[in-house]
Amino acid sequence: MKKKIWIVSIVVILMAALLFGYNALNKNKKITTAVQPTAKVTRTDLVVKVSGTGTVSSVNKATVNSSETGKIASIKFKEGQKVKKGETLVTFETEDMTSQIQKSELQIQQKQMDYEDLKKKYMDATEEERASMNTQIEQKKLDMQLAQIDLQDLKDKQAKSTVVTSPINGTIVTSAIHVGDQVSPNTVIAEITDYDNLESIVQVDELDVDKVKAGQKVQMTLDALSDQTVEGKVTAVSQEGTASNGVASFDVTVSITKNDSIKIGMSLQADIIVQSKENALVVPIEAVHQLGGKSFVQLASAAEGTTTGSTATGNKETGAAAAPSEQPQEDKSNNANRATNEGATNRAKNGNGNGTNRTDRNTMMQNMKEIEVGIHNESYIEVLSGLEEGEQILLPAVKASTGSSAQMNAGFGGLGGMGGGNFGGGQGGFRQSTSSGGQRTSGGGGSR
Repeated sequence: MKKKIWIVSIVVILMAALLFGYNALNKNKKITTAVQPTAKVTRTDLVVKVSGTGTVSSVNKATVNSSETGKIASIKFKEGQKVKKGETLVTFETEDMTSQIQKSELQIQQKQMDYEDLKKKYMDATEEERASMNTQIEQKKLDMQLAQIDLQDLKDKQAKSTVVTSPINGTIVTSAIHVGDQVSPNTVIAEITDYDNLESIVQVDELDVDKVKAGQKVQMTLDALSDQTVEGKVTAVSQEGTASNGVASFDVTVSITKNDSIKIGMSLQADIIVQSKENALVVPIEAVHQLGGKSFVQLASAAEGTTTGSTATGNKETGAAAAPSEQPQEDKSNNANRATNEGATNRAKNGNGNGTNRTDRNTMMQNMKEIEVGIHNESYIEVLSGLEEGEQILLPAVKASTGSSAQMNAGFGGLGGMGGGNFGGGQGGFRQSTSSGGQRTSGGGGSR
């Protein structure tokens, strides 16, 4: 008998210890609350950008070759020297044609005299003699014409350009020729680079290249000049893309405003301004939801009761599940009410209940305001109609608990089909541009 009493006592003690531990654990459980941030409808300059990366290069670059065979008589430049288009770079030694020209001129004079003398004889000749002299006269005339052509060839050769000139404005980068060198056609005379006119070939993602047009302004930052922002503009957009890792990118040529600190080969990040609007009415992009192709925001002033109800626990959540006209009554069917309240609370916590969730959803739907939206970047979206400056709107709830990190409640307590929408935080329909490769990133104007 005593043995049974001991066994029962031990069991009772163990059950009591377990019950005590369970109650202590529940008391120390961290209470999760939903932090519902708000934002004010404001005005700001809204800028939409497409980003890409590239390196600095020269607009004009030329390799100067010899166009003829000859010996270099003089070199008119040094490496590192700036030259202008048309400026003489080298001269060649040429054969003196003066004596040949003089000899040819004397020959022509002699032929002219022979021709005149034959014409005189023709006048004194008989009819029979004239018949044979006609042929002689025509031959003399032809000889003079040929002699004139030969003379002109000699003069042209004497006057022929024996120099090589620069085809562009720029700086002599390299040269390996010397005075006295015998060169042939296509021998490299010099390499010239124009350092005053720089550009960059920027890689733009296929999803964004259709927004890029020639003439658009570009803001660039260089790794080597992190304290400067360089201006430029789009000059050309390639019609053919290059695929890498399943993502195509297109070359966009961007001219760079002259800056003596910029060197060829420097890497840069380019933000192409594809859209902009001054003093636009805007809201944070994550505040906008889409339903049935329409855009909505949740008004903060009308949603205060819902926010309070949804952030509370225990009986406050149960109160939110009840009809608005119903008020909790004390000492009336206490056991039934307690069971009902506990069941509703548990269902709300588990996401399976119909009371609280349905009420919160209906209340939120009543607080939603339809708006018309315009352009947007990754932070803000333009409001064309439906809101006024200064109005307060709700942002996605942040669930926070002691000792744990905050989480965004994009669904607003189960608002079906609305959470995140096509704009929320740069996801969904909001497409981010690419800098290069397969990872898609975006630049954008405005900061929160």
